[in-house]
Amino acid sequence: MLTKLNRRQHAWLQTATPEQRKAFAAKGPAEVAELINLTTYTPYYKAGLRGLLFDNRQFDKAEDAGKHAETELAYLQADTTLPVLDEVALGIDGGNATLNDQLEQATIRAEQILHLGAMLTQSDDMPHALIEFIEDLDTHIAKALATDMPWLQEMLTRWDSVDGVTDEEARDDFNTMVYRHACYGYLVQYATPVMKPRRCSNGEWSGASFSWGYYNTAWFYGETLEETVAKALAWAESLRQQEISEAEAKQAGGEVTA
Repeated sequence: MLTKLNRRQHAWLQTATPEQRKAFAAKGPAEVAELINLTTYTPYYKAGLRGLLFDNRQFDKAEDAGKHAETELAYLQADTTLPVLDEVALGIDGGNATLNDQLEQATIRAEQILHLGAMLTQSDDMPHALIEFIEDLDTHIAKALATDMPWLQEMLTRWDSVDGVTDEEARDDFNTMVYRHACYGYLVQYATPVMKPRRCSNGEWSGASFSWGYYNTAWFYGETLEETVAKALAWAESLRQQEISEAEAKQAGGEVTA
């Protein structure tokens, strides 16, 4: 299956030189496109790189098309004469699609995305989503964010030391601390479902059953959205390992698992 290119990538490729197109394709991955012969209605395959079909060769087997794609990718990546593209500046890096793939494969979704630098200003008001975060803030959330935002727990401790604070005072305090610590990045709440691991025939854990009706959530901070995704991926992986450990303990105890 070919990578789906976004609108900006399509527009840039229309005016790119052949060498620029090669440099774009050299980032990979090697891919295979499955097509249909409209006369015989039989499938055939073509090799591709990063959403692009790079020649007209047709293959009867997907494996052969894949090998051809890998060979072409290695050839392009070894070509030191190709231009170096600043894909981020050009807006063609496809980073959002990458984040989507990473989260989808790990069965994670973002519940809330707060960009503190864009949401907080010098005004006396703040967006409702951020107000809700402050209202929900507790020791559990502060502990999860302690590495990047240790001042959250300090703030909670300060609030507990007096006879409570008003909503307005809590918002002003939060706003002040964000500015004091230059904490202008992304504050994101991610969710992943609780999974029931399954064993395959060889005894290894492979796959799991789950429902989005029962899931875990956690908050992460990052100077970039990509940083929060990396942290969420590590968090979800730790949950998967914990779920496997719990399933193994149940089996060792004689409990039946599906």
